[in-house]
Amino acid sequence: MQIFNFQHIQSTLPNAPGIYKYFDADGELIYIGKAKNIRKRVSSYFTKSNHSFKTHELVKRIQKIEFTIVRSEHDALLLENALIKELTVNPPKAFLGIDAPDFNLGVEKKLKAAGNFINVDPNTATIDSGQTRVVFDWTYNHKSHQDRFKAAGKSWKIFTPKGAEVGSWYNAGVSPWAPHPACARLWMEFIYSPEGSNSWAKGGASPVIWPMMIKDKTASKAAIAVIGSGTGVARVASADQLAKANTYLVANWAAAVGTR
Repeated sequence: MQIFNFQHIQSTLPNAPGIYKYFDADGELIYIGKAKNIRKRVSSYFTKSNHSFKTHELVKRIQKIEFTIVRSEHDALLLENALIKELTVNPPKAFLGIDAPDFNLGVEKKLKAAGNFINVDPNTATIDSGQTRVVFDWTYNHKSHQDRFKAAGKSWKIFTPKGAEVGSWYNAGVSPWAPHPACARLWMEFIYSPEGSNSWAKGGASPVIWPMMIKDKTASKAAIAVIGSGTGVARVASADQLAKANTYLVANWAAAVGTR
């Protein structure tokens, strides 16, 4: 990827309020922002070194910058909001597009043969009773089980096989009646910041920027105590891969582990 020469165009940016647009090498619009001072705001992307992972990935892909000058910071906010609604923005999708692992039922078959695979949907009752001693589930959902078992003097272990990390995404709802027109974007920026990611990690989730946070020491001790300091990156299946996995399960599940 060609490195964008920001110094070449820095002097052409105005010291005025307005909006700025970033484009990637394919000419795709990847970001729209507002600024009280366009030159200062845009320059901060290229001169600071303590960016969040999200911003770091964005800057790597910038190949063209456009801007529009307005009369005031308030006008910039209004224009930004209007453009976000009007234009299609394709932000960089860090960690997306990575091939999902091969899908098969080999582990389930072995557990079934050993008597440790019970073909029911696990829940708090089946876990507490010992009916489902081995559970395949999102790690985030099992922090509460760990806390409950610990309080009872028992242990509930969470294990992620190295090289087989699989992830998914949570939807974040934002009210359309939020008083700030950029509420959704500001909320997402918080979620993908170290501060927001530490909050999620303390609840048992694995933030997408966790490897970077461990490296640059922005991961809090409280968060590390919950999810550890591992830096494996979860692979996310595409819609096509999920559809193929579903087809495979429909055709092979009953033969491998039986029916309910």
